[in-house]
Amino acid sequence: MKLTVSGDNLAESMGLLSGMVPTPLVHITFGMGYARAVVAATRLGVFDALGRGDSDAATLAEHLNCSPAGMEALLNCLTGFGLLSRREGRYRCTSIATKWVLEDAEKSMKAGVLFLGFCQEMLWGLEDAIRTGEVERLHDKDLSPEFCDAGNPKNIDASGGWNELFFFLISGAKAWPQETLTAWMVEAGFTTPAVKRLMAAPNILLVSERPG
Repeated sequence: MKLTVSGDNLAESMGLLSGMVPTPLVHITFGMGYARAVVAATRLGVFDALGRGDSDAATLAEHLNCSPAGMEALLNCLTGFGLLSRREGRYRCTSIATKWVLEDAEKSMKAGVLFLGFCQEMLWGLEDAIRTGEVERLHDKDLSPEFCDAGNPKNIDASGGWNELFFFLISGAKAWPQETLTAWMVEAGFTTPAVKRLMAAPNILLVSERPG
């Protein structure tokens, strides 16, 4: 799975095909905006406050003790990203939000969103960690109960290069993804592990070198 850029109209599509669109800048702009908006809304309780009903920005702001102007800007941003819909000044969660980020949803990923919000904050030190190789090991920190609750691994899905980079940042160690561990187990003569359900988190082994 990866982020892609697509045009909203013919001119944008032509620009993409011709290589005239600076896609890294687009990825940073919208990726950063999407991530911060969703995490902020989840932390502030926007999605759960709306639930399966609707509200105007001023009422929601008063309920959540927020600035009316700030709340309206956030709601409009979430509408643009497809997590809310707006009609006659009233906002409601779209099917994406009700399925994934409402706390009472059957397949709620709210804890995962909150955990990734903590991860965002840790990423601000990425340049120094790469430059020096020195990291603030996650499990050596005095973690808050909120962090531990949000980090429930059953709600986290990680893969590929991002997985490796993030685990280097929090531990200074190499992160071996599930596919690699499975291959090693098969080579060693163990029975192939059962396939996990789609949304299960991959097993991760943190080591400095490949296990013997």
